[in-house]
Amino acid sequence: MKPELQQFVSSLPTRRSKLEPFSHDMAELMNAGCSYRQVVDYLASKGVKAHPSEIKSFVTAKVRAHQFQQTKVSGSKKPCPPAPVQAGMVRKVTPAAKSALPKLDWETETSNKETW
Repeated sequence: MKPELQQFVSSLPTRRSKLEPFSHDMAELMNAGCSYRQVVDYLASKGVKAHPSEIKSFVTAKVRAHQFQQTKVSGSKKPCPPAPVQAGMVRKVTPAAKSALPKLDWETETSNKETW
């Protein structure tokens, strides 16, 4: 990176959530079985105004980041569960271009080409 770009990037303020200082407290509350509304009430007692959806988003992001770090460190990936198949449906795999994932098309067993 060019020095002037590096200097500009380093001068930018870091983005930090207002909930970050309370992440350990929120984790303990969630592990104790508290609801998002109860976590909001706790944060309000500490002078932080938040909505339950903010708490949910924050906790979800932290869990995902933690899972990503564990996967990155251990090098193992959890396999994806197979897609659910409805009765009468057959999964047809169409080869795709090199280095691309195969295209999955769902057809009925009777080859009925109706659109949904």
